[in-house]
Order: sequence, then structure tokens, then C-alpha cells
Amino acid sequence: MPDVRRVCVAFLDCHTVAQRAANYLILSQNRLQRVFEFSVFNLDRMRVEVAKPVNHMFVDETERELLTGLIPASRDVPPSDAGADGTQGVEAQADDGAEAPANDGVDIDEYVDRALALVRLARRYVDREVRTEDLETTTVPAKWIIFTETRFLNNYYSSSTDDLVVVSLGRWRTAMAPPSALEFILRMTQAATAEFFLGVPSEHYFTKGCLFDYNEYIQDARLMVLVGDVCESCRRTAIEAGREAELVALLSIIDHTWIGDTTKSDSVASVLKKVFDYDLYVSRGLSANRLETFWDNVTSSSTQEFIRLLAAVLLAYLLLKFGLKAG
Repeated sequence: MPDVRRVCVAFLDCHTVAQRAANYLILSQNRLQRVFEFSVFNLDRMRVEVAKPVNHMFVDETERELLTGLIPASRDVPPSDAGADGTQGVEAQADDGAEAPANDGVDIDEYVDRALALVRLARRYVDREVRTEDLETTTVPAKWIIFTETRFLNNYYSSSTDDLVVVSLGRWRTAMAPPSALEFILRMTQAATAEFFLGVPSEHYFTKGCLFDYNEYIQDARLMVLVGDVCESCRRTAIEAGREAELVALLSIIDHTWIGDTTKSDSVASVLKKVFDYDLYVSRGLSANRLETFWDNVTSSSTQEFIRLLAAVLLAYLLLKFGLKAG
């Protein structure tokens, strides 16, 4: 049995995404296997804490400059109005085939550098809290995945280092669903985990619906999210690298049948809907909107039953009223 593979998932500069629902979905993977241990951390809340005067000695001037530079480029333009799909490596195209604007974001390398600085600060912050609260069993994960709504120049949407993967949600549009935005976040978490631990040296160019696809266009990434497989070539590479236990554990979570549906009260999908108001099969954006919630309520079986009952009562009233008049 391999050592526990710890991964921390965090959101940074996010003001639209349903973070609590996403956190629940990510953490639900821990019940399915015992090789990977997923945790979540609120980077934005930590930034607020370390910015307080009482912590002025905790952050040096260089770190403070880097942290204050983390400004979401998508704040002025709602993500649903994005004119293009992001890419890993080249310029994207809009759905109508026209070239997408590429100058409405920040430099991805600069952002990754700032995110790395923030992760280093987060480790120090957690270490301090562990000592203060005497939480000796805490182990800070070595691998981090950061989702941000900041848009990147040239429509890049993902970048990685040995210990960090940054994924931009800034160009997510409802037209990209299905999959839902939360399913995209879950699958990108699994793809980053595969990159960290399966021992596969690089992505492959051809699109196979594999977690190791080189998704030149985000439309191809949609295929990876929907199919969600590890191709035979990558499976054999992982086994040859001595990562069979990690592979088996990953295969158990990329099969999304464990999410279930909203008809079963104890399923993950049902909890997402009831507790966090996010329906994976209705909600299309980074968070559920009121129209989607209203329509879901209207089409629910209980609401339809109530409408039928109300119609029956109204019909009986009309028949009684006009029947009495006719007599």
C-alpha cells in the first residue's frame, strides 16, 4: 500500500463559483478509496487574515506585493459573457469560428508565480495555526490545485508545475454545458491528481477522452470531462512506473456513477441539490441561477402533483358554481 497521496484544492479570486458545493463534491472522493486524500482550503479567507494589522510581521514586503497583485481580471466582465474558450497552449476560437479576443486577461506565468507564493504562505500559515491549536496530526499537502476566475492572456486556461496546477474558470460559459461547471472542476481535479501521481511523463497529442489528453481547445477538454478515462497506453505507463495502486484508486473515482442522481435522497447529487442548491443535471453555470432553480421547482414531481391537485379543486369549484346556476 503506497503512502497517502495528499492533494489540497483551493479557490482563488473566485466570486461566482459555488465553492461550498464544489468542495463537497471534491471531498466525496475520499469515501471511495484510501490512496488519495483530498482536502480543501480557503485561500481568499487566509489572504484577508494575513492582511490584518496583527499579522503585519507574518508577511514580508515581497509577499505582500505579490498578494496584492492577485486581482481577478474577470471582475469587470461576467464569466457568462466571455467571448472565447480558453486553451492550454494556443489561441482559442469562439463558438462561431471567429478568433477569440486574447488581450482581456493577465499573464499566466506571472499569475502562477503569485499563486506559488501564496501556497508557500499558506503552508506557513497552517504550520502556525497547528502549533497554536496543538493540532499535531495535521500534514500539509505537498500538491495543490488552484481554481481561479481570473482570465489569462492568449486564452490559456491551465498551467502546472511539479507541485501546483492552476485552472482558470474565467471563460466558462453556460453554453459549454453539459458537463456542468462543477463536473468540470471535479474532472480537472482528477486530471491534476493523475498528473501528480501516476508517473506518466507527459500528455499525448491525440484526443482520446483520457485525463492525459493535450487539450489544445477547451472543446476537447469537454470531451475529456465527459468521457473521463485513462487510456490503455497511459495505464501501461503507470503500471510500469510502479503506480498500479494509484491507478486503481484513480479509476475508482473517475467513474462518476458514484455521484448518483437526485431521485435518491442519500446520493451525492441529491445532497448537492438539497443542501447546496446546485443540480448537476440542471445548473449550467459556475453557480445555480434563480431561473434554473425556479424551473427545476416547477418540473419537480411534488410541484406537478400540487398543480394537478390545485387544478382539480379549481375544476370542481367551477363545475359546482356553474352547475348551481344552471339549476
